[in-house]
Amino acid sequence: MMRHLMDARDLEESDLIPILGSAIPVSEILMNERPIKHDEARKLAEFFRVEMDLFLESE
Repeated sequence: MMRHLMDARDLEESDLIPILGSAIPVSEILMNERPIKHDEARKLAEFFRVEMDLFLESE
């Protein structure tokens, strides 16, 4: 979902660094190395103006 939102807004990975704090979490998330944490989902939802649930894995 995050990649789709980035593509729709013509964003690069580096554009998300200010949102998530550093390049490491951005890279890890986009490479599916780890899930998005709750606080990261909240920040991304605010940035993209979407529901936070889009970024959280369903259990």
